[in-house]
Amino acid sequence: MQFTGNAQEIVEASSFWHDNGIILHHKGLSMDELYCIDPQWLCATMATVITIQEKNPFQKNGFMHMEDFVRLFNVDSTHSFITAIISIMQSFEIILLLDQQSILIPSLLSQQREEARVITQDSSNRFSVQDSVGHDVVPITDHPNVLLRHYILPFVPSGFFGRLISRICASRIVFKCKTIFEASKPLWSCWRDGICLICNGTELLRIVP
Repeated sequence: MQFTGNAQEIVEASSFWHDNGIILHHKGLSMDELYCIDPQWLCATMATVITIQEKNPFQKNGFMHMEDFVRLFNVDSTHSFITAIISIMQSFEIILLLDQQSILIPSLLSQQREEARVITQDSSNRFSVQDSVGHDVVPITDHPNVLLRHYILPFVPSGFFGRLISRICASRIVFKCKTIFEASKPLWSCWRDGICLICNGTELLRIVP
């Protein structure tokens, strides 16, 4: 495709084509130069990651290693395609790049809380993943002073909790509270429809439907 015109005309044309579903141009700090001229291909590509186990055998309970992500698409790890597809999927909060080695796929997490995966994060924003907390946890409901907040929503969009989990795990707000971090390394316990914050063997926060 060749387009002749000044920069403003290109912006206006791409915006028009994007609004009409002809192309996809997702504006972002690192994606202004990315234009997808076949949105259906992009949907199929993203579906390759979040599909059933038979199509993506590399994911395990909502997590993938970066080397397996690259292997899934059969390209070199330095290929610009890998950087682009990760940036796009992160912008839609479909996946979360925990570090250079691990990828979280919230929609593929276990539906059972007993099989929840645990994400640890240090003050330098380095992540690690483990299968379980490794010790007994005091439920938040056992605390003498518990603040409960119930939201009654007429409709919860599909994928809401997956995006919420991605947004919470990507946030550094927990580490702004030095008292929590200095007491014990915070743990995020994640399953398909819930997430809780565990610190020093005690639940401090739980979000469930």
